[in-house]
Formats: sequence, C-alpha cells, structure tokens
Amino acid sequence: MTDATSEDRAAPALAAARTANATGGLSMDELTRLRKGAALPEMPVAPGFSASAYPPCREDFRTQPDTLQQVEAVNACTSALDAFYAGTMLGFRHAMAAHQQELSRLYTDQVGGNPVFTPQEQKGFFQAMRAEHAASNPDGDHFAAYREAESRDQSDRTYLQGEYCRLAGC
Repeated sequence: MTDATSEDRAAPALAAARTANATGGLSMDELTRLRKGAALPEMPVAPGFSASAYPPCREDFRTQPDTLQQVEAVNACTSALDAFYAGTMLGFRHAMAAHQQELSRLYTDQVGGNPVFTPQEQKGFFQAMRAEHAASNPDGDHFAAYREAESRDQSDRTYLQGEYCRLAGC
C-alpha cells in the first residue's frame, strides 16, 4: 500500500475551503481546523539528464580502410548525433517545460489564494517554486549536464563536418 501524497492529504481541506469561500467564507475555528490537517503539496522532482547514451562514434571513421567507407562512417555518426539530439536532448527540454508547468499548476491550483495555507506558507511555497523554476531554466542547475552534452554535440558536429570535407573534397 502506498502512502498518500501531500497533494492527496491537502485535497479535502482545499475542497472544504473552496466550498466555504463560495458559500460565504470560513469561521476562524473552521479555518484553524482545516489548517491543522493541510500540508503544502510537495514539488515534483526535476527530470534528470543523462548523456550515457551519447553516440561514441566521433572517431569511428578512422577504422575504415578506404575514403568512401570513411565518409559513410562520418555520415553514420552525424545521423546518430541527430537521433540523440532529437530524442534524448529534445525530450529532456520538453520534460523540463512540463516540470515547470506542473510547478506553476501546484501553486495556482492548490496554494496561492487558498485560505487553508497562511500567507507566510503561500509566500514560502511561491519562493521555493520560483527557485525551482530558475534551476529548471536552460541556464539553471538542472540543465548543467544537458549543456555539457550540447557543447560536446556542437564540437563533434564541427569536427565531423571538417573531416567530411577533408575526405570528400568540399
């Protein structure tokens, strides 16, 4: 049996507060009772990026016996880099955008303006949410491994383009 998430535990208190607000408000006793049972929702864990599947093919062309096969190996590596970028790298960017949307949804739908949470709790959650948003931006901490892979990708592409031209005579 799994434990209820903080979102699950806060749902009854949130529903009661919304109902009370729609029907004229809460007494201080009711609000105090609801606050005792309410917990701020937990923020979702940010997606992680792993470059472990990055194509290790940069120098594969050197193992080929003739120029035509070397050009084919350069093209194959470029295609592998394209596939990694389109799948893993873009997939991570999309996952981070969804993560940020979920953070905003939690605040907007459950915390901000909810009388079950004190103004200090709301402000603290908002500040934590903004910090997580910043860490989840392309220049934030959660993108550090992604930026390294992107730099490696760009370097490998530049290198392979040069080798292709050297081999094919561009």
